[in-house]
Amino acid sequence: MRFLIVGVALFLFLYPIFHPLSLSDLPHRPLGNSVGFYIYPGEGVNLVASKLEGMGLVKSAELFIEEAKRVRLSFRAGGYILKEGMSLYDIIEALKRRPTLEKVTIPEGLTASEIAKILLRKEIISSESEFLLLVNKGKRYFKSFKYIGDIPSESVEGYLFPDTYYLPRRSSPKGVISLMLERFERSITEEMLKELPKLGFSLHQVITLASIIEREGQKEEEYPIISAVFYNRLKRGMRLESCATVGYLLPERKGRLSINDLKIDSPYNTYLYGGLPPGPICNPGLKAIRASFFPAKVDYLYFVSKGDGSHHFSRTYEEHIEAKNRYLGGAGQRNP
Repeated sequence: MRFLIVGVALFLFLYPIFHPLSLSDLPHRPLGNSVGFYIYPGEGVNLVASKLEGMGLVKSAELFIEEAKRVRLSFRAGGYILKEGMSLYDIIEALKRRPTLEKVTIPEGLTASEIAKILLRKEIISSESEFLLLVNKGKRYFKSFKYIGDIPSESVEGYLFPDTYYLPRRSSPKGVISLMLERFERSITEEMLKELPKLGFSLHQVITLASIIEREGQKEEEYPIISAVFYNRLKRGMRLESCATVGYLLPERKGRLSINDLKIDSPYNTYLYGGLPPGPICNPGLKAIRASFFPAKVDYLYFVSKGDGSHHFSRTYEEHIEAKNRYLGGAGQRNP
């Protein structure tokens, strides 16, 4: 009997050494909802592990790092569909494969309606109306997101961050909007927020101005100067007189506004109403947002298009009229 006990003990001690368990031998949890997981260019194993743990997809970032290094896992930038409850082994196997999500690029300066059309065309969403309903009532549906609770209106127009996304087809509109709002949160830095008291504006107002800069400007190097023009006009109590804000009211974009367009009675018409419009007129990109936080230190009050994508900036109205006559024959509309 003593020899039998000793033999069993030796077996139990030695078997795991010569026959170790692999991750595939571990019991699997029941699988839950599909989750989009994104690896961006340059992200390494530590950051990927931290994101997986933060999303509740793995219980231990350290264990994931150890196993990823053991199998020499090489990450490819892109989107992956994982499932809640997947084992560590299955997650690593999924990340070994090519990304499975659709690449969608949302350009800067689009409205929510224009974004919805891109997503519908790419078959990311199946209902444009549902997407727009969620955007227009976004404060109710996305109040857990940082900054959204402070929006004075219901819409999250202006906060759908333009970027390249990796999305599964037939995604829920709410999930897509959540991802864009999350990306917006990541774009706002402490450095930016420290500027708000100096500017004397709320974050919502700065994003509103960024959306106007995005639609008015064509050359990114001019964004801070355009920003300064608008801030200078606001400080002096001058109307912004931005064509872009009037264009937001029209069913379709126009190359040149009519006199009747400029007479549309709306708080978004900055030819008729002073101050900023009630909210953003598009969803601005990072460079326009930064320009709104960090305007150039110039004293210009006017600008006019040169017709080549750039602008002529003026300090006085007389200079501005001269520039309009030079570049537009006096018929220009870009008239701050």
